[in-house]
Amino acid sequence: MGKQISVLRIKGSVGEVTGYKMNTSSKTSKSGDFIRSKATSVANPRSYAQAKQRAKARPAQLFYAAFENVLDHAFYPLGKPVKNRNRFLSLAMKLDYVPDVKKGEVKLPFAPYQISEGTLGLDDLCVGTYDNENDNRINFSVLFEGSMPTASVANFSNLVLLKNPRLMEGEELTFVVLLCKAGDPSIRWTEVRSIVLDRNNTVTMLRDIFSDLTELAFDKERVSIIIDSEDEKMLAAGLIISSKTTGSWQYAKSYMALTAYAIDGFDWKEREIIESYMNETRDRNSDKQLQQADNVPAGETVTIASVGNAEITLAQGVTGTLNQNDAANAFMRFGTVRVVVSDRGQLQWYNGPAKTWTPITITVNENARPLVLADTTWAGSQTITIAECQAAGF
Repeated sequence: MGKQISVLRIKGSVGEVTGYKMNTSSKTSKSGDFIRSKATSVANPRSYAQAKQRAKARPAQLFYAAFENVLDHAFYPLGKPVKNRNRFLSLAMKLDYVPDVKKGEVKLPFAPYQISEGTLGLDDLCVGTYDNENDNRINFSVLFEGSMPTASVANFSNLVLLKNPRLMEGEELTFVVLLCKAGDPSIRWTEVRSIVLDRNNTVTMLRDIFSDLTELAFDKERVSIIIDSEDEKMLAAGLIISSKTTGSWQYAKSYMALTAYAIDGFDWKEREIIESYMNETRDRNSDKQLQQADNVPAGETVTIASVGNAEITLAQGVTGTLNQNDAANAFMRFGTVRVVVSDRGQLQWYNGPAKTWTPITITVNENARPLVLADTTWAGSQTITIAECQAAGF
């Protein structure tokens, strides 16, 4: 790679040379106009290896968006959000870990992502581990001495600073937590809580900072996050320690730690996740005519005209017995058709007179599983959810 220092600029390829511009690097010396040799061959973009990278990219983007307020400055305190985002995504793509997010799904991933980077030097205190006795708990390496404080931040700060002499008053402990609904783990949300170590803060109580959903626990001589609820489950949590300096901030290097529930409570096959990203058809769903490239007045909303059932044809290589041979299709205004699926991507059969929906399953070797779009020749088609159909009166 060579950097151009003259006024000559190259855009695209000239012979064996390709010109390009870089302006998102954290270092000024690595920004500007560059040239490189033109690639002599291009890898297959639909290969398994390429699909594996895509299977990591989309979940990482969803995770960053969910914790954007924290991650926007967790790597470069004074840098632009785009630089922090690029740094997070770069580290996330290097992980040899594929989250349980198939193509087209929109749910927050649990993964051992790095969530901060800096030179504070307290990285070991941020290490989180799952608990063998409680699948809804993460224990961090910050030591704690004494019984659980039920009073103020001042009490908590005194006990933490006593046991951890490397920590200093004024430093901040930020807990980043990913949770899900116990009955439907595809429903996921985030919690972020922060405590500034302050021996004089007798006004703020710990219960003011930590709600019933996210609590601190101290009974194992470690600062821990524990969820004590039958309705919620914790998937992962991380601790970021930060310190104010003159004109900036310093951070410890921190990672998300997975709970025992996240490790043992899910059963998905990495290969199936990756293969869902090998579909070459792009998602073309849109609720606006202009955005879905139909030749009709721009901005008009696409509405459902009717819902019916169409015969299912299984994709090549897929075998099994279906509980229904037809699946619901929604006929939209202006002539387009979309396949109806549940929030988790399962095809449905529609009973028009009763306005009821039946999930479609496929049974292979006496084991029934949900039938999804990729199992059929409709793979890559536009979809619409049951909720959207019901909202339209179907």
